[in-house]
Amino acid sequence: YYKKSSKARGLAKFLSGDKMVENVQGRFQGNYLQPQSYLFHHTSKRKNRKDQIQFTSPQQAVGQYKKDAFKLTIPKGTLDRASLELALAHDVSANKAQLSYSVIERGKIKTYHIKKAGNELLNHDGKQYHVQKMIVSHANKKRSTVFWLAKELDYMPIRIDHTEKGKTIITQLKRFKFK
Repeated sequence: YYKKSSKARGLAKFLSGDKMVENVQGRFQGNYLQPQSYLFHHTSKRKNRKDQIQFTSPQQAVGQYKKDAFKLTIPKGTLDRASLELALAHDVSANKAQLSYSVIERGKIKTYHIKKAGNELLNHDGKQYHVQKMIVSHANKKRSTVFWLAKELDYMPIRIDHTEKGKTIITQLKRFKFK
């Protein structure tokens, strides 16, 4: 089980009240991550959006994006957006060379190609982390996503920068715990 919560801070919190929660349930089967369910819930002063996916088999997924239902035949190994982070952490830890993933996003299957962009030291909340910087190659060059994966946290993301439509959203880790 993996849960990720995000909240707007500062002026953005006052203006939008944005809050996002992602939950994924699944399991590793050897080196292969098999998600079972995914929920993305985004609330703000103007919206209340839920995206849901049920992986009914390794080759089938059903879900809802906004209010539209979908049913997809998927390639083996297809992930949701949250389990992508888990698979990426696992694969970077295993020093996997090829980092390409099929991901269900907005009711469609997309392919994410991720490249290693080097090691860095990142100061965050008064601590120094050894991070692997990762860049997502988007087909749409107007989008960019960069992950910083902390070695000390088993390569889980400590920071994610995503730019789309001229706006950049920076997500930074505040709390992290293993159970």
